[in-house]
Amino acid sequence: MQEQIPSQQDHLALLAYLDKQVKRGQISREVADVESIIGTTADTGHLVLVEFIKLLDGLSKATTLAEMRAAASQRRDSLGTLTTKVLNNEIQFPYQGKGAESVYQEIESRATGVASILTSSE
Repeated sequence: MQEQIPSQQDHLALLAYLDKQVKRGQISREVADVESIIGTTADTGHLVLVEFIKLLDGLSKATTLAEMRAAASQRRDSLGTLTTKVLNNEIQFPYQGKGAESVYQEIESRATGVASILTSSE
């Protein structure tokens, strides 16, 4: 049996996979386990959704520019120190480290993949 040497592309793909696994291990050890990160992500999504709903409610009732500004300020202020830390670049979200274009591609690919499975007739 002849030994097969992987192509440069296969080798680079393997290195990228291994690098991703190492980073996931570091995250699990140093930050939180996967379930906790998913929980935090869910909490974040729910928090943003509720604050967005409150913003829309305030804006829909506003009749002046001042009332619109007040509605926006209330939502900003309700997020408290998080708002300040984000505006002062004290907090960096994972998508910022990955790069927005990379994140958009992941969203498109994963969303389409899941939708394809959910809508298939098999």
